[in-house]
Amino acid sequence: MDSALLYEDDDGLKDKINRIIEQETEKDEYFEEAFFMIDMDDVKGKLKQWRKYLPRVKPHYAVKCNNDPQILSLLADLGVYFDCASRNEMASILGLGVEPCNIVYSHSVKCRRDIRYAAAAGVDLMAFDSEHELIKIKSIHPHARLLLRIKPSDKYDVQYRLSIQYGCEQHHIRPLLAAAKGMGLNVVGISFHVGSGVVDGRVFIDAIERADRAFAIASELDISLSVLDIGGGFFGKTRAPVEFKEVAGLISIALEDHFPAKRGVRIIAEPGRYFVASCATLVLTVIGKKVIQDGVAKEFLYFLNDTVFGTFNAVFSKCTAANQPSLLKAPRSDVTFKSSVWGQTCAGHDILFKECHLPELEIGDWLFVENVGAYPMSINKGGSFNGMPQPTPMYVCSKQIWKSHYCKT
Repeated sequence: MDSALLYEDDDGLKDKINRIIEQETEKDEYFEEAFFMIDMDDVKGKLKQWRKYLPRVKPHYAVKCNNDPQILSLLADLGVYFDCASRNEMASILGLGVEPCNIVYSHSVKCRRDIRYAAAAGVDLMAFDSEHELIKIKSIHPHARLLLRIKPSDKYDVQYRLSIQYGCEQHHIRPLLAAAKGMGLNVVGISFHVGSGVVDGRVFIDAIERADRAFAIASELDISLSVLDIGGGFFGKTRAPVEFKEVAGLISIALEDHFPAKRGVRIIAEPGRYFVASCATLVLTVIGKKVIQDGVAKEFLYFLNDTVFGTFNAVFSKCTAANQPSLLKAPRSDVTFKSSVWGQTCAGHDILFKECHLPELEIGDWLFVENVGAYPMSINKGGSFNGMPQPTPMYVCSKQIWKSHYCKT
């Protein structure tokens, strides 16, 4: 990273945003571009917390969650390993100098050309959950080390389930392990993913118990397993429904019960949003305003410089008052009006908030949305509808992290 805005230890979120705006306004007095403010210290802090509460579990960051080069580079520098789902993701991580053995190719349904790429690059730890996948792997990458992905329970509360299309049922574990052995393939472990946004941490206890049973089945088939991949699903945003510490505590207890250290099983995980959700804040400006007067009542239409085809497509599955942007500066009045907030494109359905109550805003006012580091920056690369630009990443970090990770002198 060639440059970043360095902040003081006592700077809050708004202070950091204002520093960037002041810096950019000095270059262009008409600066009003939307941008992502990315706090690199936040990423490093998440790793410190991980190592404190899950010291036995080696994190493999899920690249799909946010593939910003600076974030990937920092994580690699900090000793984090990686979870990749495609040839392009593997190439980007290998390009950072990461060893192939530090990548888990976790997608359980893979393109043949991507398997071929993994074989040529030396990436050999990969998941499967069907005999069809085994046949592909046998023909292209027969010396791969395989993880059988199993389904978790659906009875616990998570925001996004992944078990409909991925993971094998309990009664398929034995025949799939037997099929792999019959093909001469090397199954080295079990993996699962309980779903994204774990609300009830007990889902991990159940999944680890299921994994233990799968290990027992493998032993009966004379297959020696040495790896357990507990997947991801951990919240990373501020004010999450459940704290990481709480979920990590349940995982640690379950691991001690079923996979104590003396058993010699290597434990890995695939956290994504945990590392990056809270590191990025979307900063926007009001670029347009309309007033609808109905007698004495006023209604306002505001236009922001982002869109449902951009960040808001990924950040919010449904825009509500609960996740609307916050004002950077205090409102001019506490009086609020019925309002709607629109994106910047010509599309008729580019509406961010159909009905909300806001104080009267003016063109040029700045707003911000927290916790946008997970997925928007990966999903919305390049231009969007009407050729509207995507928000630009702008990096901030403390003087300490700059000296330890970025200072070249």
